[in-house]
Amino acid sequence: MRRIVSEDHVAPAETLAERIAEAALADARVIAVRVRVKKLEAFVGAVGRRA
Repeated sequence: MRRIVSEDHVAPAETLAERIAEAALADARVIAVRVRVKKLEAFVGAVGRRA
């Protein structure tokens, strides 16, 4: 997961969730996965936050 979230900026959170699910499903031991994402408020100083 650290590798996935540190690779590139991902605009929609759904794309990030999809990448996480795909990585989990790549493991033959995993038969199903559910990923839940929640967009939080950007904090002051966050990259990409508009003033």
